[in-house]
Amino acid sequence: MSVDSFVQVVEAIAKLLGALAWPSAFVIVALWFAPQVREILGREKVSLTGPAGVGLIAERLPADQRQKVADDLAVAERKPGSTGESTDVVRRTVEAAAEDPRFGRMAGAQVLWVDDHPENNESEQRALERVGIRVDHAFTTNQALSILGHTAYDLIISDLGRSVPGSEEDEDAGLTLIKSMKDRDFRTPVIIYAGPRALARRDELLEAGASEVTNGPTALFTLVSDALLAR
Repeated sequence: MSVDSFVQVVEAIAKLLGALAWPSAFVIVALWFAPQVREILGREKVSLTGPAGVGLIAERLPADQRQKVADDLAVAERKPGSTGESTDVVRRTVEAAAEDPRFGRMAGAQVLWVDDHPENNESEQRALERVGIRVDHAFTTNQALSILGHTAYDLIISDLGRSVPGSEEDEDAGLTLIKSMKDRDFRTPVIIYAGPRALARRDELLEAGASEVTNGPTALFTLVSDALLAR
């Protein structure tokens, strides 16, 4: 059954039952035509809305965009200190994430990335932006806290160690950010994205309030996807 035919069937039943009965009609037809619904959900974008505002919206990342996301992450995986996941693993991870029927919900999400060297994360950031995520930057803990005081974000990504011009590196900057956020009752989830030293302190960081700790670009993409889809 084509998408148009499916829509016509649902709309015909909705008209018979009336606007108030649209939600029930939708559920009945969705169950009745379950195989067709699954096939429709496989399309890149389908939107079907009834008089009461109840409907079906399915959005998928186009194949060419999936490939670009995988390419970006594969480049990031080759950086020193990364996990070095194979291109095949990266591709399968992106495909699995994109198959989630909720995937389109990530578009428009806002992420604050706290790192004194954002140029080191260009490939990872590009991968997130390709799926519609907006990424803003903060270079220091104080700057991040100031931004969070007037702007709401869905997620924060932070490194662990940071330096401030004119001062020595703060090896616990990411930890300080988490603790400072807790003191201010900022409840935005925080993912620590840093090197092996952060992984060695994972338990400490999680206990302090971090959502997760990773040094893998592909793992970061998965963690960000999971966090944003759980909103």
